[in-house]
Amino acid sequence: MRSEKKCKIIGKIGISKYKKLGELGMKEKIVNFFIFVGLFILSQVPMTVLGIFIGLNSVYKRTFSIVETVAIILVVFVIIGLTMWIAKLLKIAKWRFDYLNKKTIGMIAMGYFACFFISMIGSTVMMIQGQTNTANQGALDQLTKTVPTIVMLLLTVVCAPILEEIAFRGGIIRLLFPNKQLIGGIVSAVCFGLIHSPTDIGSFIIYGGLGAVLATLFIKTKRIEVNISLHILWNAVAFGLMLLTT
Repeated sequence: MRSEKKCKIIGKIGISKYKKLGELGMKEKIVNFFIFVGLFILSQVPMTVLGIFIGLNSVYKRTFSIVETVAIILVVFVIIGLTMWIAKLLKIAKWRFDYLNKKTIGMIAMGYFACFFISMIGSTVMMIQGQTNTANQGALDQLTKTVPTIVMLLLTVVCAPILEEIAFRGGIIRLLFPNKQLIGGIVSAVCFGLIHSPTDIGSFIIYGGLGAVLATLFIKTKRIEVNISLHILWNAVAFGLMLLTT
């Protein structure tokens, strides 16, 4: 009952019924912006906690303990659960498997190959620039050497896809640009590219391009679950390859 009341309140304040951007009052726009900021902050919590543990271990010259591993896993699941709950209240997600059908599976497959093609373009540009790896990927490679594999698996394959899609696709496109989704998609792609710390044109093409594919998928399907599925697939393959090469 309380959840239903909260959902109705958020629906009145926010844009859960696809209200046009021009119809939103200043109060609604401000509220939606701070909701997005909140979603973004939540998406950064797991990696921030991981960074704190890494810093402490570096100072005291120790490796990850079982207690630290369990603590990070608990943080990951709490943040994922909280973010998914908020997404459902905001009607960003339904969390039902009815989105899986021949059409969406085909779109996920096409989205994956589009991401692969864009990555090849970005990698080629990086090679021309004399770069062999993105800064983001380099950081992940280093983390796999010190952080337990189970933690990295949860963070990259489960946590990041769910939290990032809710924040960047649900938060930006659905909340901030409900009636100007093309603009929202562009903003979402650019922000997604920048958050992955690109250091050159090639790496921005890779991450900005991935963001563009994911934004297009969300605009077409209106189901964040489809986005999360593609994001999980992409990260899972990348994570597997990273384990094989490090």
